[in-house]
Amino acid sequence: MAKTATEWRKAFLAHVPQLHKKTTFMDILEDPDLLHTLKDYIDIHLCTVVLLHGYWHQIWALAESKSFYPASKTTHRLSLLTTHRELYRDLLDLADKIPSLTQNSPVATLLSEFFMMVLHVSLADLQRFAGKFGEDEARNAHVLLQAWCQTTESRAAIWHAGQVLRAAQNLLPTQLTGFNAIALYYSSLALWVYGLVVSSHPNSSNTIASGRQRGVQPFDYSISTAPVFDVILNCHETTQIISFKANGREMPGVLSVKSSPGADVFIPLKDTDRILRNSRDIYKSNFPASDDPLPSLVVNLVNLLKDLECCRSNLISRAASETAD
Repeated sequence: MAKTATEWRKAFLAHVPQLHKKTTFMDILEDPDLLHTLKDYIDIHLCTVVLLHGYWHQIWALAESKSFYPASKTTHRLSLLTTHRELYRDLLDLADKIPSLTQNSPVATLLSEFFMMVLHVSLADLQRFAGKFGEDEARNAHVLLQAWCQTTESRAAIWHAGQVLRAAQNLLPTQLTGFNAIALYYSSLALWVYGLVVSSHPNSSNTIASGRQRGVQPFDYSISTAPVFDVILNCHETTQIISFKANGREMPGVLSVKSSPGADVFIPLKDTDRILRNSRDIYKSNFPASDDPLPSLVVNLVNLLKDLECCRSNLISRAASETAD
């Protein structure tokens, strides 16, 4: 009801909370809860997204440092491990606050989950394994990823990758573009690589065989009939998820984006072609206007995922030959 802009400004500033000092980015980085005190005066969602991006340089720097210090450098590796744990803890703490800070914004959730995934897997190795740098580089990446798939780090990575898929499904129409689209691509790549490498491992057949002995089909069944050792990566965290991240005995997978209420279709990661098709469906479902063409970036990413289905047999034969060697 102010009569002039100057009067409005004076009245507005009279309601701004009196802080001991000017709030800076570093203050918020150290204590994100400070945003709650300013919720009536700033765009908290935008500030939260900016805060998340503030972690990216630290994540990138940590990944670069790992390439300079081999496992033999135990002192340096211990320092990197400590940095990794602290950075991951900070991101987990911020992720817990995102629902209250942003009113469950899927954009902020997607960013936080993707960043936590990147802390546990090398995006360069994923690209190399997919054949983007030639056959020799793909073979070298397979050796590294085969060892990675046996670690708790890999299970943490695919858990966060599944959460990226979950957030992508909750985005508003046409929001799955730019960085969001790229995050979904790399997350899909992580799930695909894990499923492919684990399925090519000599011991992987034991899990499927045990399922058959119990009268359970390994693929294409609804969640209502799924055995207890199946864990869903694009749902909320459960005791089964915690158990899987600790020991890896359960069978990970995702719920299909085309699932209908009451008939959720579970897709094991070992069914790699369906994992890729499900990710392509997520892209397409975010653009419901069927008459309009998809953005060029989305089209390119969808085609890349489709191409991976075609080269699956070559990747499996490569893995088999290395195992035999």
